[in-house]
Amino acid sequence: MNRLEKEHLAMGANPSWTCAPYQDGILPKSGSLVAWSESNAIVFANSVLGARTNRTGDLVDICCALTGRAPKTGLYIDENRLAGIHLKLEQFPSQAFADERLYPLLGYFMGRHCGNQVIAISGIPKNVTMDTLKGLGAATASSGATALFHIVGVTPEAPTLASCMKKDTVIQTHVVTPKDIKTVESLLNTVRNDSLDWVGLGCSHFSQIEFIGLANCLGSQKIHSNITFCVFTSRKIFDWAHQTGILKPLNDAGINIYSDGCLLVYPQFLNRSGNMMTNSAKAANYVFSQSGYMVAFGSIQECVESALAEKIIQRPPQWLTS
Repeated sequence: MNRLEKEHLAMGANPSWTCAPYQDGILPKSGSLVAWSESNAIVFANSVLGARTNRTGDLVDICCALTGRAPKTGLYIDENRLAGIHLKLEQFPSQAFADERLYPLLGYFMGRHCGNQVIAISGIPKNVTMDTLKGLGAATASSGATALFHIVGVTPEAPTLASCMKKDTVIQTHVVTPKDIKTVESLLNTVRNDSLDWVGLGCSHFSQIEFIGLANCLGSQKIHSNITFCVFTSRKIFDWAHQTGILKPLNDAGINIYSDGCLLVYPQFLNRSGNMMTNSAKAANYVFSQSGYMVAFGSIQECVESALAEKIIQRPPQWLTS
């Protein structure tokens, strides 16, 4: 890895070392052409920023950077960015859209049911946040290889449903309800008991807003000594957390914060089995296959409460259980 780092830096690469470069101010403009290769970054660039990239493979992205050109295929082409499937959210109360748990679960559902298709989604309010879009995209890209979705009224190429849909094909429309979200939640929760060994956050890398939320959830409490609690972020946001004074209280409370790394690689330093908890549907989808850990999915608040109590605590909201 050190050799790869040196070679990239010698070519002039920006050493951000993050899976969420858009949180570090790397924000290509709508319509610009880029060549990104991390799955959640790809879907964020296409869907949230309106930039254009394919799921660029390793080394191909380097060739694109060296030449300033990319193969004229896939999502660089206008017609390939139009959706052929429409997911219509219905029966969701307003409090569901304010719940951080909804968006990763919805993304997991989207990926499983739509695969690598371009998707249009209606029913999500316009005040959706960057962090919820991050969680939605990361889950969609990991469960179905999705590279582009359009949220009607939110994302750049979808001011209306008609503007982002294919014109020359029969559109598939599927109604999505809380019952569908409940079903995929049960798939992500693979734990068989409430014991807890490890809490992992930051897949994709933690944002400034998420750090503030974590600090507010924790207050002056300390993580149980038997629980490993780790958070992964970029070096830029790590420095911000240090400078603002958020980092030290979290460290003192028993939370380990890492930059330049990946939550999904971390289990190699732990026992090869046990129960972990995360707020990331992407992590929940991958962790068992990569490490053998059973997974509980929950909000940041639930993850903190569980780490304090040394057992998994999940408080499903009414909109998800009714």
